[in-house]
Amino acid sequence: MSRPSSAAMESGVTRGACLLTSRIIDVAEEVSTQMQAHKEVVQRVESLSSSSEMSELVAAQQHRADLCASFVRKQQGTDILRRKVATLREGIAGRRERLAERARQLEDRRERYSRCSRGYQSIRSRMSQALQQHSVEKAALRMQQRMVYGRRITLLHELNEIFPIRRSEGAGYSKIRAICLPKTDVLKNRDPREAEDFAIGLGLVAHALQMLSKYLSVPLRWRVLCVASRSGLEDRSGPGAVEHWPLYHLRQADGRRFDGGVDHLAQAVLQLAHTVAGKPTSPPRNNAGSIDLLEGLHRVFFTYLHH
Repeated sequence: MSRPSSAAMESGVTRGACLLTSRIIDVAEEVSTQMQAHKEVVQRVESLSSSSEMSELVAAQQHRADLCASFVRKQQGTDILRRKVATLREGIAGRRERLAERARQLEDRRERYSRCSRGYQSIRSRMSQALQQHSVEKAALRMQQRMVYGRRITLLHELNEIFPIRRSEGAGYSKIRAICLPKTDVLKNRDPREAEDFAIGLGLVAHALQMLSKYLSVPLRWRVLCVASRSGLEDRSGPGAVEHWPLYHLRQADGRRFDGGVDHLAQAVLQLAHTVAGKPTSPPRNNAGSIDLLEGLHRVFFTYLHH
């Protein structure tokens, strides 16, 4: 292969150099153009910096920043208010529920009050009817009490006529159906010749005492056995057998029991007299002392017939 000649080599170098030079010139022109544009921009910026438009722009940007900050604050305030409103709504909802519950309770109370009111009116009506019925029954009871009292007075008048009690002139003794009956101490120290008369008188006293106890509804401590001149008293309060106290005297051995019968009869007469007079009765005693049996009966008759 043949080597190129120097002329050819020179022409090639020349063309390369031309191309390189042309390229450098183009680059220089581009750089110059860019530098010119930069200068124009700098001048434009400087002209803008020195003009009022720049200040208006800065003021607008500052106003925009202020508006953004105010909007953010208002947004935060709005969020806070929204949370408060939500809390208040929850509270209102709770209060509404409580008010609804109270309204239901009030309605229940109104229903109970209505039922109680109807019950009260019913009870009041029944009470009014009962009071009216009570007034009628009370008037009927008073009428019956007056009738019973009148009947009792009538019976006591008749009983007083059956067993008349009179004072004996001079002797100081009282008489029952014309039979003298002294005080209990005299009866115990009796004369055997008067034993039968005393037995008759004591039988009349026992009979009158039993009838008065029945008519006046006054229970006696002892049971009275009315057998005319063979009357007596029975004591059934003890745990043992029935104890009999005679009001008559047949044998000498009957003296102690006869005295006990006289004491028991005197205690029964005093019990009846004190009960009718509204006085407390004394407990029974073995020795009643000197008691006028007919005076006690006369006191009972006098309390009712001359009240």
